Amino acid sequence: MGSRRGPSFSKLEMILQRQGGVPKWGAEYTPANVMGDVDSPGRSRPLNIYAPPLGRWVHAQAKNESPFVHLALHCSLLFDLHEQKMLQFNPSAHPLSSHPHSKGLELPRLRGTLAVAEELNGLSRHPMVRAPKDHPHFPRKIFPFPYVGDFLLFFFDESGPWCVNWTIKLDIEDFKRTFKARYKPPTEKDRAQAEFRHEMEKRYYLDGWIPTHHLAGKMIDRELRINLKTIHYWWSRAPQEPKALLVEDEMIDWYRQQIPKIRIMFDMEKEAAAKFHTTVHDAKWILKKGIFARTVRVDLFRTVLDNLPLYPEGEDPFVRYGDWISRGQQ
Repeated sequence: MGSRRGPSFSKLEMILQRQGGVPKWGAEYTPANVMGDVDSPGRSRPLNIYAPPLGRWVHAQAKNESPFVHLALHCSLLFDLHEQKMLQFNPSAHPLSSHPHSKGLELPRLRGTLAVAEELNGLSRHPMVRAPKDHPHFPRKIFPFPYVGDFLLFFFDESGPWCVNWTIKLDIEDFKRTFKARYKPPTEKDRAQAEFRHEMEKRYYLDGWIPTHHLAGKMIDRELRINLKTIHYWWSRAPQEPKALLVEDEMIDWYRQQIPKIRIMFDMEKEAAAKFHTTVHDAKWILKKGIFARTVRVDLFRTVLDNLPLYPEGEDPFVRYGDWISRGQQ
């Protein structure tokens, strides 16, 4: 979850400045909390992950979030990803409503967190902040402070667009405690507050037929996590020489023909560089970019290294983890 430090009126203003109004998409999206904010979680290890299709950096607020960012970006159905997404406290349009993919669709509205909290008999638990007494327009007026989710993912296929909400923790047991109590056994009060927080977010998104998944780092296969992180390094960078772009499609087709032969990856890259007159660096870039973009399909549940053979895909990650990206009940 976001907003881990205490809420304040100044932080409310910052979040509304970043996320108020009509939702923004692609490179124009700005998360509610970004790496470098003075109120970022003190002991977390945030990092930025570049996403070429989005044209921007994705802000992972903790190290355990990065494998899920890599997995989401690896999915060819993903067309956008909103990290640190503000949950509207008042009634609002569906998160997809402003995107061109939703044109012609009748999408349900969201009631807002205040209404959901009241339904759960927890309105007193909803965070509030007071404006300063010297505020020019709202002296000492009380305002709701927004909850902030981890990742709202947007997918599109032949049946149209849909959203999925991911909430990420280091360990599945962390869903039973508040962020402040993460380093000690949870009390009954902590458990009740954590349960309210997660149930509120779940119901908030269910108004829009959006499922919420509670995920922890170790739920992703270790080899897959390592491979996606390593290959993303190449996918998110430019080639050494621009001419590599001219032969990229041909080289991808050639690599596809080589994968069933179970060859050493570096041998393929050297041969491809000679065959298509590029540097070995760019031959590597094209292959690893193709693997991450799923135009070259290999077994990512085995170790992927230059000095090891590449095996054809035996299991699609989005079959094993398909429930995490599936549509909600409509």
